[in-house]
Amino acid sequence: MGHAAAHDEHHEHITPLKTYYIIYGALLVLTVATVGVSVLAEQTGMEQWLSLTIAMAVALTKATLVCAWFMHLAHDVKFNIIVFLSAAWFVTLFFVFTMFDVGTRGAILDIQDYEHMQVAASAEAAPAEAAPAEAAPAEAAPAEAAPAEGDAAGDAQH
Repeated sequence: MGHAAAHDEHHEHITPLKTYYIIYGALLVLTVATVGVSVLAEQTGMEQWLSLTIAMAVALTKATLVCAWFMHLAHDVKFNIIVFLSAAWFVTLFFVFTMFDVGTRGAILDIQDYEHMQVAASAEAAPAEAAPAEAAPAEAAPAEAAPAEGDAAGDAQH
């Protein structure tokens, strides 16, 4: 019974106001860094996957600061910290796989364009197959002739 009572005890932790100001300043700096990465990506033509990766790393850092200090995870039960870190790990994992997809789209589109150009070039290089296609309408001409009067099949077509 003594163990259960010790587990339920609430330990107050008082964080100095200076710490909150430091965390607030860090969040402002990281927000400016996020905007800076966006502007830098536009001006320098930075790869999309790289700018997204940097932006997500900054966002994860800001989320960690907010959860650790403003939501008091730094002084909370360790299980809650494990839950937060697990969630952050899985979000990071999902974004990594998404970045693989975004990073390879250009290569796949280049391959598809190359294959499309190869098909178009081979179609232009083989005009000899067009001659039999011109002969086909001449063979179809007698079938298009007007049917004789009293022809049931011809009456059904018109």
